[in-house]
Amino acid sequence: MFLINNVIRSATRKNEDTLRCIVLCRENEHFLSTLSKANCELYVMKREGLSDWKTGIEKIPENVYILDKSIDETTISYFDCVIINDRLQEYDLLIQVARQLHLPVISVDHSSKGSFQKLPYTMNVNVPPNELDSKTGNIIVSNDGDIGKTWKDSSVQIALEIPFYIDVEKYQPSEQKEGIVIDNNVPAPVIKLFENSLYPHDYKPEEVFRKDKSVEDILNDAKVYINTWNALDIKLLNAMASGCIVIAPNTIDIKNVIDNGKNGFLFAHLDELPALVQKALSSNGNIGENARKTVVEKYFTEEEGFIKKWNHIFTYISNLFFSTSQ
Repeated sequence: MFLINNVIRSATRKNEDTLRCIVLCRENEHFLSTLSKANCELYVMKREGLSDWKTGIEKIPENVYILDKSIDETTISYFDCVIINDRLQEYDLLIQVARQLHLPVISVDHSSKGSFQKLPYTMNVNVPPNELDSKTGNIIVSNDGDIGKTWKDSSVQIALEIPFYIDVEKYQPSEQKEGIVIDNNVPAPVIKLFENSLYPHDYKPEEVFRKDKSVEDILNDAKVYINTWNALDIKLLNAMASGCIVIAPNTIDIKNVIDNGKNGFLFAHLDELPALVQKALSSNGNIGENARKTVVEKYFTEEEGFIKKWNHIFTYISNLFFSTSQ
């Protein structure tokens, strides 16, 4: 059914028609909420074991819809494209959906070829490089200039850079910052460090997402933010914008943003975390101030510009993959 409907859609759609895009959330509420302001409708696949939309982070926008049934069971007649976050756990699932429905792929990349991002810090890094090289979409959108440079020799129709959009007005340090927060999906070895009481008891980290408090309030109040993912992501940059002292893995992409000891701390092994946490808690406010300054200077963009660039992508998809009519 979908294949026939998509063929009909490709022949009859108009230039100004809104694109219907299948996505997965994976705690990308901030990104998807802003993206939804472009000329698109976002359909978030909800499946057991997949990250659901957390309304405590962002309310679901009007043109974001939750697909709580399988693709075959939904009453929606067609889709236009699939948006995936490259090399995350859900990549393979969305590639299957794209192939099943014969849809073009927009791959939003958070890391360069030299960085592995399939799982958090405990991931298996012995993935053959050619496996990553083969995972390219019809369009690759990188979030950072250094990331984008490494993808421009790949066999894609187009590669664009659209910086992260960080609402720096929403993320601002509070007068009294204390305590530690950590990203979600905390790896087992990190949990074991907590259980072994290697951190001060009063400062046992809590995950950045809680139902009783917004993410921005949590980050604005916290002094330290621990990132366990190997790649750059929005939560890490939000924490820096909030003036948190960020502790993150020393990976190829993160070290392009964090200058160790100046605007955050980098670690190569998990056993370095306890000492770095103690160091961060006892440090003055200069590191957090430098972190916020980095985000403001490097990643602050007007929302309007972010949306405009994405509309260019959707227009490109329309012109390249569909026979449009006026």
